[in-house]
Amino acid sequence: MTDHVVHDAVGPPLTPRAAAACLAVGVNSLLVAGVLPVLLGSLVDEGRLDAPGLGRVAMTELLAMGLATAAMGMIKTPRRVRLISVGASLGMTLACLATLVASGAGIFAARALAGAMEGVLLWVTVNMIARTVTPERWAAVFFTGQVLGQLTLAGLMAVWLVPRWGANGGYAALAAAGVIGLVPALTVPDRFAPLASAPGQSGAPPFRGWVALAFTLIYVCGSGAVYVYTAPLALNVAPLDISRIFSHVFTMPNVKV
Repeated sequence: MTDHVVHDAVGPPLTPRAAAACLAVGVNSLLVAGVLPVLLGSLVDEGRLDAPGLGRVAMTELLAMGLATAAMGMIKTPRRVRLISVGASLGMTLACLATLVASGAGIFAARALAGAMEGVLLWVTVNMIARTVTPERWAAVFFTGQVLGQLTLAGLMAVWLVPRWGANGGYAALAAAGVIGLVPALTVPDRFAPLASAPGQSGAPPFRGWVALAFTLIYVCGSGAVYVYTAPLALNVAPLDISRIFSHVFTMPNVKV
C-alpha cells in the first residue's frame, strides 16, 4: 500500500500515475475557463463575433460543459474511462481547430462541441475525487493545478500568442493542450468502482439544498457575466489620472491635509 497515493479510494487503490492523470485531464478541460475574456474579446475585435454574441458563446460552452458532466455522472459504474478520455481529448482538439476557421454561428457550434468534450474530461476528475474519503484534499490539489495552468496559459496568450496571432493563436494553444492531454488520458484508470451509498445518502437534495444551489447559480452567473466581458469593458474605460484625483481632493474647500 505504500506504493499508492490514494489509499482511501473506493475500489482498487490508485497508483501515483493514475491519480495524477485523473487530475491532469480535469485541469486540461478547464484551461479555457481562465482565458475566455482574452479569446472572445479578440474574436469581437476581429469582427468574427459581435458583442452580444460574446456572452452567448461563453454561455453555450460553459452550459455544454456542465450538462455533459451531469449526464456522464449518471453512470453508476464508469467503464472504458480511458477510451472515453482519449476520445474527449481528440474531440476538444478538433473543436478548437474548427474555431480557427469559424465565424458567427460556426463559432457557436465549435464551442458547444468543445464544452461537451471538456465536460466529459471533467467527469473523469470528478469520478476520482468522489471515490476518496478525503475529497476536499484532492479537490484542493485539483483547483491549485487548475489555477496554475490557467495563469500560465493566460500569461502566454496576453503577452505573446494573441498580440501576434490574434484569437487563432489562443485557440491553437488550446488545441495543442488537447493533444498533450492525450498522454494523461491514456493513463487514467480504465474503470471506476461503483460508489457505495447508504439509504438516505443519495438522490435529490432536500429543499434547503435546492435553495443553496439556486443561490450558487445566481452568484456564479452574475460574476461570470462580468468576467467574460472583461476585455470589452477594459477597452471602454478611460485610464484614471491619479494625480488629478489627489489634486482635486486636496484643493477642495474645508479639507485639511
